[in-house]
Amino acid sequence: MKGEEVMCSRHPTRLTAVGVACLLAFAGAPTASASSSVSSAQAKPCTSGPWKAKIKLAKRSGPGRSYHFKGWMAKGKRACIDKAVDRGGYYPNCGGGRAWVRLNNTESWVAATCLKWDK
Repeated sequence: MKGEEVMCSRHPTRLTAVGVACLLAFAGAPTASASSSVSSAQAKPCTSGPWKAKIKLAKRSGPGRSYHFKGWMAKGKRACIDKAVDRGGYYPNCGGGRAWVRLNNTESWVAATCLKWDK
């Protein structure tokens, strides 16, 4: 996004690459690379949610479908997020994309495009 002016709403309704950048700017959450790891013992308050799953989502150990499967997030389940990346592994559902978010206080990642702001 160098050199681009990005317009952000306080609560982006769809987590695209721009939405992830906006979310991080508003929440003050750390950015991540696909290889980064943060201990789940570092509990953080919920600052950027709640978000709601549009569909039943696979939770992964990292930002991409190639990471270890950790279980399911039910459709309609609410969650907070504490970390996001916009260049993870491609996810084809919910319009597709490479943006992934980590569920607050966990080591579980889900595809960002399959979450929506729960107003």
